[in-house]
Amino acid sequence: MKTIILARTAGFCFGVTRAVDTVYREAEQETGPVYTYGPIIHNEEVVRDLENRGVKVLPDRAALEALREGTVIIRSHGVGREIYELCKNNGLKVVDATCQFVKKIHRIVEAENARGNRVVIVGDPHHPEVEGIRGWGLENTVVIESAEELARQLRLRDMGGIIVVDFIDMDSAEHRQKLYERMNELMRTDRAKHNILPLSKFGLMQITRQRVRPAMDVQVEETCPTCFGKGTIKSSFLFTDTLESKIDYLVNTLNTKRFKLYVHPYVAAYINQGFISLYRRWQLKYGFSFSIIPSQQLGFLQYIFKDREGNELNLTEEMETK
Repeated sequence: MKTIILARTAGFCFGVTRAVDTVYREAEQETGPVYTYGPIIHNEEVVRDLENRGVKVLPDRAALEALREGTVIIRSHGVGREIYELCKNNGLKVVDATCQFVKKIHRIVEAENARGNRVVIVGDPHHPEVEGIRGWGLENTVVIESAEELARQLRLRDMGGIIVVDFIDMDSAEHRQKLYERMNELMRTDRAKHNILPLSKFGLMQITRQRVRPAMDVQVEETCPTCFGKGTIKSSFLFTDTLESKIDYLVNTLNTKRFKLYVHPYVAAYINQGFISLYRRWQLKYGFSFSIIPSQQLGFLQYIFKDREGNELNLTEEMETK
C-alpha cells in the first residue's frame, strides 16, 4: 500500500502570481512586442500559453542586448542593476514584476554595499534570483551554497567586520530558528570573536566577526619627486632665479668656485640655448670654473650641486632653513 502525502501549501506564491498576472495584462494592452527576461514561471504550460499570446522569452543577456524596441517584463526573481541600465540604454520599456520581498533584499544589499560591508548570499550561484541579488552588490558579494560552507569560508578568508548573509527561501519561522541554531553550532569552533543575530523575516542574518590575522598594508604609493608630497611646486619661471641664487651663495658666501650643477636635460637645454645663453651670463658673472650637466635621474624642477670631489652640496639645508 502506497501513501500519498499532500504538501501543506501548493500553487504559486503571491510574487509569482503577481508576475504572471502582469504578463497577461501587458499581452492584452500592449500593441508592440512583449518579452519576459527569462521564463516568467517554471511551468511549461503557462509559458506556452503566453507564447501563443505573443509573449516571447529572452533566454539570456545577449538576447536582451540585441533588442531595440518593445516591452521587457522583469520576472519575480528580479535582476541586477546593470539589466535596468541596459534596457534604458536600448530604449526599451521596462515593467518590473520583481517580488516585493526580493526587492527589499535588493535595497538592503545595495545599502550594505554602499557602506563597504561584505554581503554573503547562501544559495545556488546560478539561480536567477541569486544572480539578481548579487547584481546589487557586485564585487562586495560572495555566493556560498550552504551554511557549512559559509562557516568554513569565514574562517578561510578571515572575513572581518559586519557580514550580511542572505538565505534564500526562508519563509518559515521554524526553519529560520533551526538555521540560526545550526549556524551558532558551526561557528563555535571559530576562535575569532564573533556574534550572530537571528534571521530577519526576509532571510537576512547579520554576523559581526573580528579578524584573526592582521590586515596586510602594502604601500603602493610613493612621494612625488617633484613636489615632495606637497601637491604644488614653484613656478618654472622662477626656477632659474632659484638656481642663480644658489650659485651666488656658493661663489660669494661659501667661496666655492669649482662645482658642477646637475639638472634635468630639458632645463639644461634651456640654460644653454642661444648665442649669449643664460649659462654664459652666469659664467661672466660668477666665473668659468663651474659646469652644467644634464641628468635623466632628476625631476623637471630638481637640481644637485656637487663639489670637484663629487660630494653633494646640500644648499637647501645650509641656506633655506635659516
